[in-house]
Parts: sequence; structure tokens; C-alpha cells
Amino acid sequence: FDLPSPPELRSRHLGRGVWIDHFPLSKTFDVRLPCHSGPPGGQLSARTDRRTVRLEGHVAFGAGDHPTTRGAAEFLERHLQPGMRMLDYGSGSGVLAICAALSGADFVLGLDIDEAAVASARRSAALNLKQDALKVVCFSEVPAEVSEAQEVVASLVESAGGLGFDVIVANILCEPLLGLAPVFAAAARPGARLCLTGLRSDSGEVAQVMQ
Repeated sequence: FDLPSPPELRSRHLGRGVWIDHFPLSKTFDVRLPCHSGPPGGQLSARTDRRTVRLEGHVAFGAGDHPTTRGAAEFLERHLQPGMRMLDYGSGSGVLAICAALSGADFVLGLDIDEAAVASARRSAALNLKQDALKVVCFSEVPAEVSEAQEVVASLVESAGGLGFDVIVANILCEPLLGLAPVFAAAARPGARLCLTGLRSDSGEVAQVMQ
């Protein structure tokens, strides 16, 4: 950091924080990792009155402790209705896709460029969803190249009889979002809701590109 002098380091005991027991993701969901006790995945916690999402953790982004993940979860609570189709682009741990499935989405697709993240999301989904609910959730690897990803998404929509997605969430970085507009356009059905996280309030360029 090229500091003029070594920084002064201080420690402070924070006590027993909520994060020791769980990560409060939204009004509806808590996230629990293997180190957390509490109810199994998909079940209501009597202590918090929120449903538990169990993640295997330590593999992919999205443990529920990051503000962008919490913001995206709150977006889903406001806009995702039972029977809707939801796309989680850059699904990471799969936490948002799992929340969508638990909220009654008709079909949920999680796409990520990281093969390990996709495998982890599938394992976490199995921790939270019963067999019938697992059938509505699909995690798949997608090419990093935008044109190739667009072809994959367009093919998926076509194979579903032209049914696009009612809600699209992309909890990733700003720079990739700028290039992914064609992918989101291929995925969205008319009137779809789009949630992009990790942006500054003055990120006007992103708004112009998406329009």
C-alpha cells in the first residue's frame, strides 16, 4: 500500500455475533454453513422464524454474508411469485437459485462459468430441496465468451418452447455485466424483471447498456 509508516494494529472483542449461528440473508431466509447448528435445509427455524438454506460452503461465492447477495435475495422476495421462471446468472454457491425454488418458482436455472461452483451448487440444492422440488432446479456450466453464452441461453429458451425467464438475477461484478446484455436479452421474456448487483449508484453506463 506504500504507507509512510507501519499501521497501528488494534484488536477488539466483538462478542457473540449472529454470524456464529447463521447468516441472516433476508426476511424469509437464513443461510447456514456446515459450522452452523440448527435445522436442516429447507426447514423453518423456530429461533429466527426464517427458513434455513444449507450450503456446503468454501467453494463458491454467495454464503449470504455479502451485501450484494442479501440485496438480490430481497429483490427476489419482492418480485418472484410462485409459478415464475427464474435465471440466476453467475449462480456461484446456488444460494439465490435455492431461495427461488423454496419460494415456489416453476423453474430455476443457475448458470456459472466455474465447473466447481456448479457442482457445489448442485450438492447444496440437495441439502435443501425435496426430490420433487429438485426437479425444477438446474445448475449448468456456461461459456465465459459472451457470444457462446448467448447461444447457450437462446437454445435453452427455444427448447422450453420459447418460454423466457420472468426474473433474472446476476450477482456478479460490474465489468462482466456490461458485456452480458445480449445474454440477458436472449433469456428474458417480455416484462421480465432484471436484478444486477455490485453496481455503484452512479453506474449510468450499465443502465444505458441494459436499456
